[in-house]
Amino acid sequence: MAGLTSAQKRGLAAGAMSLVVPGLGQIVYRQFVVGVFWLILTPVFWYSTKFLLGWVAHVMAAASAYWAVQRQYDTGPHRKRKHR
Repeated sequence: MAGLTSAQKRGLAAGAMSLVVPGLGQIVYRQFVVGVFWLILTPVFWYSTKFLLGWVAHVMAAASAYWAVQRQYDTGPHRKRKHR
């Protein structure tokens, strides 16, 4: 994983965790509400659509974890700073 920033590595780790257990990546990186949301929503999609759209929710949970955690830890010069 040479050439990746710390934020990208953490994002990949969070995405991988949420791919295994939806919401786990968010929970580990302290985004509890979003993590519990995916933890509840994904099984609902699995069972309510007879296993057809469960994969969509699963991948969305992983992508959500990746982008949220990467954005949380990104400190590069391209990031816009919030003015206080």
